[in-house]
Amino acid sequence: MHAAKVIEFKPDQLMVHASHDGKYKWIRYAAVGLDPSVKVAQQPKEVLPRREDFALGDTVSFDGRDLIRKFGKISRINQKTASIVCEDDHEW
Repeated sequence: MHAAKVIEFKPDQLMVHASHDGKYKWIRYAAVGLDPSVKVAQQPKEVLPRREDFALGDTVSFDGRDLIRKFGKISRINQKTASIVCEDDHEW
């Protein structure tokens, strides 16, 4: 058994970079044996912006309900929400 780093996934195979010879190989999932003593690096938690991170007049962007990115300036900040005046003069 050799250590390798997963590079790419397919439905029935993995592309791995083998550490013992430096080669890239496609292997089947059935050939993978996990070592329980190896700790997997945890993804850092996403840090959400806080109210203190924003001020009146800041330019911000967000994805609207139509999944189109909108840009605008903060016109009002409430406890949990903010009002944004977009470039097309619509207020969100």
